[in-house]
Amino acid sequence: MFTLFCIKPSHSASNAFRALAAMVLLAVAGAVSSGCSPDANRAPALLGLQDVTFEVNVPSRIDVLATDPDGDDLQFTFELDPPPATMSESAGGRPTINKLDRSRAVFLWTPGIADAGPNDQTAYALTLEVRDRGGRTARETVQVLVVNAGFGPASLVFVEPPGAGMAVDIGQTPCIDGLPVRVQADLIPDDEVELRLAAPAPAGANLFPPDPGKSKQFSWCPSPEDLDRSLSHTVAFEARRLNDDQPVVKRFLLRFKRNAGANCPGAPPVIDHTPPGAFSGPLNYEIQATITDDVGFKSPPILAFTTETPSGGAAVDTSGWQLVEMAADGPGLYRASIPNLNLADGQSVEVSYVIIATDNDDPDGTRCDHSTESPVHRFTATGGGAAGGETYGDCAPCVADAQCGGEADLCVPLLGEFFCAHACTGGCGPELACVELTSIDGVTSFQCIPQNANCGQVCTDDAYDAGGVRNDAVEAATPLAAGRLDGLSICDQDVDVFRFPVEAGASVTATVVFENARGDLDLFMQLPGDPADEYPYQSANADLDTESVSEPCIPQSGDAVIVVAPFQDARNAYAIEVTSGPGDCDQMCIDDVYDEQAPGNDVLDDFTLLDSFPAEVLGMVICRQDADYYGFDVRAGEVVRAGVTFTHRAGDLDLRLFRSSGEAVAESLSYRDVELVELTAPTDDIYVLAVFGATRSVSNVYDLVVEKYDTNDCQVTIQCPGGQYCNDGQCVAEACNGPRACGATAQCVAAQACLDPAGAGGTCADDCRSSFECRGELGYACKRFEDSTAGCLREGPARTGDRCVAHTDCEGTDICLPLPGGYCATGGCFGDDCPPGTMCTTVPGDCSVPACLKACEGPADCRAGLSCRPVQGGSVCLP
Repeated sequence: MFTLFCIKPSHSASNAFRALAAMVLLAVAGAVSSGCSPDANRAPALLGLQDVTFEVNVPSRIDVLATDPDGDDLQFTFELDPPPATMSESAGGRPTINKLDRSRAVFLWTPGIADAGPNDQTAYALTLEVRDRGGRTARETVQVLVVNAGFGPASLVFVEPPGAGMAVDIGQTPCIDGLPVRVQADLIPDDEVELRLAAPAPAGANLFPPDPGKSKQFSWCPSPEDLDRSLSHTVAFEARRLNDDQPVVKRFLLRFKRNAGANCPGAPPVIDHTPPGAFSGPLNYEIQATITDDVGFKSPPILAFTTETPSGGAAVDTSGWQLVEMAADGPGLYRASIPNLNLADGQSVEVSYVIIATDNDDPDGTRCDHSTESPVHRFTATGGGAAGGETYGDCAPCVADAQCGGEADLCVPLLGEFFCAHACTGGCGPELACVELTSIDGVTSFQCIPQNANCGQVCTDDAYDAGGVRNDAVEAATPLAAGRLDGLSICDQDVDVFRFPVEAGASVTATVVFENARGDLDLFMQLPGDPADEYPYQSANADLDTESVSEPCIPQSGDAVIVVAPFQDARNAYAIEVTSGPGDCDQMCIDDVYDEQAPGNDVLDDFTLLDSFPAEVLGMVICRQDADYYGFDVRAGEVVRAGVTFTHRAGDLDLRLFRSSGEAVAESLSYRDVELVELTAPTDDIYVLAVFGATRSVSNVYDLVVEKYDTNDCQVTIQCPGGQYCNDGQCVAEACNGPRACGATAQCVAAQACLDPAGAGGTCADDCRSSFECRGELGYACKRFEDSTAGCLREGPARTGDRCVAHTDCEGTDICLPLPGGYCATGGCFGDDCPPGTMCTTVPGDCSVPACLKACEGPADCRAGLSCRPVQGGSVCLP
């Protein structure tokens, strides 16, 4: 050991000293040259590395810290011996090292099952190297032990709630109360299982009790704001063994149904379906239907089903029924796959189901989205029978071994759910692992499964979102080259942003490919020259496995910004493909009849005059950078409604309505097959409607309809003011004096139950199934009468059991029964379909009808003048 001094002899030093200094310098020439030169480079060092254990399918990391005496900006690399299973370039689970700053990095790896090896445990030598700007390095090797926690009895599997989701008729069931949530794990004690709601959970949602355990109950009352934002909400239930980093997750879709609010444009969906009658064999039950709408669907239609006998008469409450999202089989054609019931040979069960479709008439929310529900259909499912040579392939959801591949291929549990796998005979192939598993039917054998056990049920961040370096903003956009990039994902309300260089005059097309049934993704693009905060190129289909946008003639060179975003809370894997080529800046487009005639109708001052209404202009054409203008007279107080229909996928069109001054007063800029504007004219004027392409090069064919009508005109009662209802297209007073005085869609209702409106007078109540069909903003509710029919009437403050004079004194569904002092209660009940705190019993006296009377335990529960009297099944308040 010696200390190195930098010796700089002075001019006055003796010869002897100079000789000694020369000897020292020769002896340590290397040290002197490296340590004393003003340009010397000293080696970096790695700090604090230790052996670690990584668990299969758990994102894991090693923080790498280095120092450099010269303060150099360091570069980090790594080697793993033996090399792990290969993964795609963009996959987030592959081993990577990401530099955080000049002296820090993080090593990231989510090992798969194959990385743990056939014995569920493999040790890797991880060599980390740091290099400075001069090429000097430091290397350290640590052990990374990859272990597989195992499957089968030691794994957690969700058994409740069944299926992928459930339907909720918010008009009849405003809250989800006590939905069972349960996992099964034979070798794990109850008190070692943590079951909870995964983030982000809906506001106010609760999973009870809070203690550890395999079984809980989920409750949630969605707020009006929740429902106005979306009628589809996904909750995620997360289960894990205490102190275990790896959870299993069940995502569960809640689809709420309600009807459109007042003054909403558009028509509801139309469902055409013929029940299949019967099914047998091990495959799922395939249901097909033709479902159409004048605008399109915000979310795919659903099928809700149950094996219990529905109750409720004509107004069946489908809340709690399992649901299946329907997949598109072609224009207007949809298919649903009800999971097989696994019945014993010869056993038969009747399955009841309804098809529910909600349209997209409200581009900004849900209040004006119309829902259509089919009648209750039924088929008979019988156990036994053959599959007819058809089975499901790898990673298909399954409910029995017989559904998967051949005889040796099983339905196995993977991260909390069951999927088809195939036997290891003959090898498994790339990115698959051969693992011994016990199937859903109790058969144990070696099966080929994805090496990360993920069949799409778990969302894993891709490489561009891993390690804290995310591409979720324009400034952090991932650069793309022409071609296809696989292994990408959208997780946890993420968005992915990409940049792609484009040239003026060229063309560009961007496409994302995914499996829509696992979660809908949308695509957006902004070209050079577009406003910084706008994405004119959008593709937002509800039922396709691809989204695509294109521009045949790019306006200027620069970077295209491409964004992939989830619809609502979707999570999904996807691939993106971007191509660019020669531009088509001189597109052939045949003008329509109004553009062929001079001066055309492509500016506001040269509009085509419409003078007969309703005006229908069919087969019109929008060409590149073209617009069509139509003008018409409107009187003050008249309502003008204009709509264009076209095929959105062929090029998006928009609408804008102007006054003669050029002031824009209404517009429709959605991404659907229909654009609608509606306005009540404040003054007499000439209004001009513009039809134009949403992007520069749109060419498309469209049909235009313009209607004008007085404010007293109506199609449904929700378009009428309070105190009126819609009769033969006119808003008229709702007072009536006989059972046939209200038209085909309403009934004349007396002020109290069992009274005759012919003598006592009454009110025309529009037929309804839930209060969402009534004018809630005007205080109307859907009331259930003594004969089990229902109609829209104003509601009041009186609760069940309170005094009343008329139906309109009672809140909600309650009507006024003619008992002494009046009695608010819901009429026409049967069985146990009454609200909480009430009981269905026959009303005594002259109006002997079934009604939901107030339940009680003693006199203190009843108002003055009523007593707590016993009836079958309990006690109710009665005179």
